[in-house]
Amino acid sequence: MYKLRYKLSQIHANSLVSTAKISPDGRHLATASSDKAVKIWNLATGELIRTLIGHTEGISDLEFTPNSAYIASCSDDMTIRIWNLQNGELLRILKGHTFHVNSIKFNHKGSILISGSSDENIRVWDVKRGKCLRVLSAHSDAISCVDFCFDASIIVSGSYDGLVRLFDLDTGQCLKTLIDDQRGPNFPITFVKFSPNAKYVLSSSLDGDLRLWDYMNNRVVKTYQGPNCTPVAEKYTLGSDFVIFNNQKCVVSGDETGHILFWDVQTKKIQFVLEGSSNSSPIMHVSVWNGGEVLSSVSLDGELRVWDYHEIKKEA
Repeated sequence: MYKLRYKLSQIHANSLVSTAKISPDGRHLATASSDKAVKIWNLATGELIRTLIGHTEGISDLEFTPNSAYIASCSDDMTIRIWNLQNGELLRILKGHTFHVNSIKFNHKGSILISGSSDENIRVWDVKRGKCLRVLSAHSDAISCVDFCFDASIIVSGSYDGLVRLFDLDTGQCLKTLIDDQRGPNFPITFVKFSPNAKYVLSSSLDGDLRLWDYMNNRVVKTYQGPNCTPVAEKYTLGSDFVIFNNQKCVVSGDETGHILFWDVQTKKIQFVLEGSSNSSPIMHVSVWNGGEVLSSVSLDGELRVWDYHEIKKEA
């Protein structure tokens, strides 16, 4: 059972909020918005620690390094900025994309960063040197999302061309193109994430469904839908995750009506629903820490909620 620890409203004044992510060490929470600012919060208390200013357009995505020492932000200004989390100092500006940068991801060491852009390219960056190592001409439309598998050997990307693609990091070779034959027209892919064991890829598309792919065999093994088969998302990019809930492996995602949905990975049934917005605003991102011990959600209109998991003890 999740219990609300606190909620904050209009965390970026009246600006639209794109994402909120918990740091790997569980100490901080970062939010980003169309107001061009990154805000760093104390996860435990909800206190605002600092605001990072530098981008000249709205910010799409954030990513902490695995050691929680640094945070990267990407923006419609076509740049990626890397900041020192401790003092807010801007350390690097990564330039090279020619259109909006929509998604970023560090490898497990924090030494490599990948970025996906509306210029249809994935860039692979050496973080320490601030240099682009490789450009992958990945899709025929804007790239909305990228992710690494746990050992960072494979990149997965999703695009408005309706395709999910996997690439070898070292060679840049496209390993797989995933297409759901049952889906019909190619709806834009808005989110991709490897499962913790890297055997599957979770994707979200604007036909309203989430899909779990056995990517080695190019097939959809599970499809997750809203209550009564309603669409989860048809307009916005909503971030999802994997979580352990009541000793069950679940997929968790926000929807466009202000709810947070938990699906049993195997049965595809909705196990639990949380209210994430007082105004039924779309839940833009759900972030989990330590397998689901703490969960955060943020709505488009700037309502931030942080939840704690309390195991339900069954009576003898």
